[in-house]
Amino acid sequence: MNNDFQIEDVLLLIENKLYIHSIDNILHIELFEELLTSEDNNLMFNTLDIYYDNCQKKNLSFYIVYNFSQLSIASSSNLIYNSSIYNNHFDKHIKFFRTNLKSLYIIVQNYTIRESLNTILNLYNPEIKPHIIENINDLSINLS
Repeated sequence: MNNDFQIEDVLLLIENKLYIHSIDNILHIELFEELLTSEDNNLMFNTLDIYYDNCQKKNLSFYIVYNFSQLSIASSSNLIYNSSIYNNHFDKHIKFFRTNLKSLYIIVQNYTIRESLNTILNLYNPEIKPHIIENINDLSINLS
């Protein structure tokens, strides 16, 4: 019997701001128009830390999908302003990501934001370079 039913784990929901959930081995982080406060960021990072710790304990590999499709140019400037906070959290887990992160995707529908992010990433050249895509249909994830 073929069972296509997928169980979704809701890890964190901050109404109109942030939604973190996982399906199979894909961690989804969706940011909305509202700006995140430092408390929101702390909740997000704590939630992600717990998820990463659980994956590490079980030796699970996974994908991360950041969905910024609802962000406007105005709200994305706050994200860029706080990028060092996100970078520090990412760097905290870099050893784990090297072995367990299959791929990192960032969904950005706005052309200007997507091209700006691609330019920044080409200059910065991060160790784990994300795939910048326009929508969820552009994901190329092998779930086997």
